[in-house]
Amino acid sequence: MAYADQQPMSRRKIVAIGLVVVVHIILIYGMVSGLAVKVYKHATTDLKVFDVKTPPPPPKPPEPPKKEQPKIVQKPTPQPKQTTPPQIVTPPVKVDVPHVEAPAIQTVTSQPVAPMTALAGPVGKGPIGPPSVGTPDGTGQSGGVASAARPHGDQTQWVTQDDYPSRAMRDGKSGVTAIAFTIGTDGRVSQCHVTSSSGTPELDEATCKYFTMRARYYPAKTASGDPVASTGVQRIIWRIPDD
Repeated sequence: MAYADQQPMSRRKIVAIGLVVVVHIILIYGMVSGLAVKVYKHATTDLKVFDVKTPPPPPKPPEPPKKEQPKIVQKPTPQPKQTTPPQIVTPPVKVDVPHVEAPAIQTVTSQPVAPMTALAGPVGKGPIGPPSVGTPDGTGQSGGVASAARPHGDQTQWVTQDDYPSRAMRDGKSGVTAIAFTIGTDGRVSQCHVTSSSGTPELDEATCKYFTMRARYYPAKTASGDPVASTGVQRIIWRIPDD
């Protein structure tokens, strides 16, 4: 029977099993304890504790040297050299007029006025014919004119030494300019033109310019005393005197 086959365990077996269990427990405990000690020792020997020193901060990089701003030195503005222009010394010019009171040597010489030719009709702009021949004092007559035109005032002041063109004087130009002109009923000169050039345009131009501006005449008159236009000629001598 199954019940009959089961026998209770003996005491000795129970003790033996208990011893075996205790031995195993001891062995396991010993093994566990031994391992724990070894691990602990190993950990204590390998783990070294030390203070970690904080590294000092790196030194600050040196500041770059400051660049000096270049100083702008203004150069003094060179002052232009003041050159004194050469002074043009105008040599004294004398006027030679064939009058008793006129000086002997003149730069600009006014010749005596020839007798004037009276114009029968209106004064035109055509060529002026040659004057009638008469004495220098202007007493000659022509046609129905009772009295010829006569200079009014000082002829030496009509073209003076101050009228000498500076350029012509610098270039040493001289010569004789012959002109023909018309004298109106008011005694003023008009329609001046050069009949014989001095060879220097400046001298010819100055002759007509100043002669027309300054010359004054008593106009020619008819027998009844009426003023009438007339023509005349004149020569102006331009000469630079010797120093």
